[in-house]
Amino acid sequence: METINGYAPLAPFTTAGGGLSKWTFAEKDGKVFFLKSFLSPTYPAEGAPGGAETLEKKRRECAEFERRQKRVAEAVNRRIAEGGNLVYTQDFFRHGARYYKVTEKIDAAGLSLETVAAMPLAPKRVLLKTVAHSLSLLHAENVVHADLKPDNVLIKRTATGGLTAKLIDYDSGYLEGEAPAPAFLAGDPAFYAPETALYLRGEGPAPGVKADVYALGLLFCLWLYGRLPDFPAEWSYAHRATLEGKKLVVPSSARTIGGLKLDDDGVPHAWVELMEAMWAPQAADRPTAEQTLAVLQSESPTAKDDGMMSAVRESLRTSLKEPKPKPTHVLPPTGESKLKGSLLKKKKQ
Repeated sequence: METINGYAPLAPFTTAGGGLSKWTFAEKDGKVFFLKSFLSPTYPAEGAPGGAETLEKKRRECAEFERRQKRVAEAVNRRIAEGGNLVYTQDFFRHGARYYKVTEKIDAAGLSLETVAAMPLAPKRVLLKTVAHSLSLLHAENVVHADLKPDNVLIKRTATGGLTAKLIDYDSGYLEGEAPAPAFLAGDPAFYAPETALYLRGEGPAPGVKADVYALGLLFCLWLYGRLPDFPAEWSYAHRATLEGKKLVVPSSARTIGGLKLDDDGVPHAWVELMEAMWAPQAADRPTAEQTLAVLQSESPTAKDDGMMSAVRESLRTSLKEPKPKPTHVLPPTGESKLKGSLLKKKKQ
């Protein structure tokens, strides 16, 4: 296989879980790295097909892509020494027509959502704090991650049985106020904030860092309850319900165990209030990532909380062993996806 800018691929590139890129592990100077190749944009080489105007447009798009990637990488790299679990860019370059990014090699075999949801509250609190801290470091540099979803948070068990996580993949990221045009904004509709959807429709300004907070609230709900928040079934995505004035609430089904309605599902009330604030329709009404972290640091689950949550965990374990009907709100396949105009239209009854 061809050596790419000094990196020798150890296996053919694969698109598995790569969205708009393909990847492999590669060796350079005796070390193994994660090597990503972007599928787009591609730089038009000398003699490439197309008219002069088209080729010049592609070169401008490539220049903007380079600038955005380098700006985000520089911002992230300024924060890596502050304790956040941020996977940072070690190299970024163009080789021929393709762009490449190099990061540290990480074992991608993380814990599933179901496994995390069935764990006690104490290690999950560490997980929530870790991710909120990492996001707060990004936001301190005005970096919008723009693609927060389960695939981009690698969750691991620690040697003591706890949880840790690394926040990865800033390829869709940008500095607040420097968002790409809607046609070049990638992400997963299941985790869009309302303002993201409006921007993609050309009906509002570009989303800022508070769009990440909305998505983070959805991730918190998945890790705590094993599913997305409740909202009317006629809407496929949370942001669509929010745009229609529907309030997102923590899953009610998690409060019923064996047919018995519980008054307390074990999750501290302050956490519930925090998540529902993170889903506020207006970005200005949501807490910052730093404020989110402060709530998690000040509110820890009690023995009573964990005792009640043990019933929830047992119910989750039982339900995972038994076949169950497809849930109302199903996450789309992993990978990047584009919002279509019809996504914000109400389904016909």
